[in-house]
Amino acid sequence: MSILRSWLHLKNSTKLRKRLPDIASSGALPIETIKISKNARSSRDALPRLLFGLQELYSNKEILGKVLDLIEKEILSDKMATGRPGLSLWQILVLGVVRVGKGLSYASLLDLANNHRALRGILGLGGLEDEFSEQTLLGNVHLLTIDLLQKVNGVLMGAESHWLKKTAQRY
Repeated sequence: MSILRSWLHLKNSTKLRKRLPDIASSGALPIETIKISKNARSSRDALPRLLFGLQELYSNKEILGKVLDLIEKEILSDKMATGRPGLSLWQILVLGVVRVGKGLSYASLLDLANNHRALRGILGLGGLEDEFSEQTLLGNVHLLTIDLLQKVNGVLMGAESHWLKKTAQRY
């Protein structure tokens, strides 16, 4: 009987991990409108270029959907729909890309995620009131493995060539 109850609970429960952040309720600006440094194209720092690329990905809903489908399948395939809501799949992707792209420790990533205005905007967060805890960051970002990032890269490389050319021209 308890197995049946568990199954019914899972069937009727809502998703705890959302695909995208709830921008409307957080008071954040739409991700497409976040201003990234004007010097991003010539910056020696990888962060502005990473944020620009993520913003472009977010703007292309078809390709973004494919990427989030892949991440959802890999991360949530063996997880039960119980517990507390975690970061959105988009936030995990953004934080994972920034960590690997800049070669950051989790401590450095935590500092950036809590204090960098453009990064917080791309994450879909409003002001600086909501901060990530170290445990939240560690418990979520590690889910985006190098293998999974390579699969995401494969999806992006397989994307329509005109989108890739358009993005390259803008950058």
